[in-house]
Amino acid sequence: ANFSQGNEAAFNWLILGTNGRELMASGLDSKYDECVVCLRADRSYIFCKQSVHHEVVTQASLWEGLQMMVPSREEEVDSDSYDARKIGAFIEMVATCKSLGVFARQIDVGEGQDFKMHVERWPLVQAFGYDEYGHGFLTLNRSVTNLEEAMHREVYTKWDLGSIIWAKSLTSKLRKAWEDAMLFHDNSAQKKGSLESVAAAPLVDYFEYGRLSMSDEDVLELREGAAPAEPLLLNPAPRVLVAMQTEEILLPTTIPGPERLALVPSDEVQHMIWEAVDPVTGVAATRTYGLATHFRGEGRSTAGIARISLLLRAYAAAADCCLRLLSGELAASAFSPNR
Repeated sequence: ANFSQGNEAAFNWLILGTNGRELMASGLDSKYDECVVCLRADRSYIFCKQSVHHEVVTQASLWEGLQMMVPSREEEVDSDSYDARKIGAFIEMVATCKSLGVFARQIDVGEGQDFKMHVERWPLVQAFGYDEYGHGFLTLNRSVTNLEEAMHREVYTKWDLGSIIWAKSLTSKLRKAWEDAMLFHDNSAQKKGSLESVAAAPLVDYFEYGRLSMSDEDVLELREGAAPAEPLLLNPAPRVLVAMQTEEILLPTTIPGPERLALVPSDEVQHMIWEAVDPVTGVAATRTYGLATHFRGEGRSTAGIARISLLLRAYAAAADCCLRLLSGELAASAFSPNR
């Protein structure tokens, strides 16, 4: 599992259920260094030490055709016996395979390097070719495919049950940031200051802090093997929409554009839309708020109150229509597997 960063990510996703940016930013816990996983069409193999046996077998308990390979405590004490047990387990896993799929990031392989030679430098693969075993080089008569790019494109970026459970466990932090932003908004309104630039400051701070461990540029470099040539436009990212003018917060990249006119108290400004984004999972949440007062805390005219009342009734009617469409017979037919 620790032969390359690609192998570490695959192990963390497959056995530990790690997802999202955490999957690419975190390394392998040292207690799993000796684990070896082989997935075949007919069966699956896992080699691990006694210390992590219970944890690993629990995670893989629903796998069909799983064979656990665990050295005895006596073998673990004797390094020679342990190495022989581990190499023997690896040989049993791959000896009859004609093609192999492994995981290696391009930055680990290096530009222009032979991929098979890169794999042959892994210690366990080197041991496979020892003369005393009589198998020759592992990659000599076998095709070897790097599955790293396919995993990022087809697996790591997809939502599954594990990633949904993981994302749900982080929602409390986003909710706390939202509540802080609401308090911050109320305090700023009482001071009659401009809200459009500061209303969602706690949401932005939470987003920025969460992206410190791994930026979008870092993600692209890990996936593509090279840093982006142009600055990346963060989407989604936290932002606030006040009436017809948007104060977009796109960090760390600054997108140039025309200067926006300063907002002034007006009965035309009747609502505000917030969008918050979890920096790790990418889950976005949005909410529309009707402004009973001007965005600077000043009172509304009678005509302004009538306009905001009409807007809120129209918004409630639209939300009710969406709810009926998503929960009625139309929704059942729209999402039917027979369509």
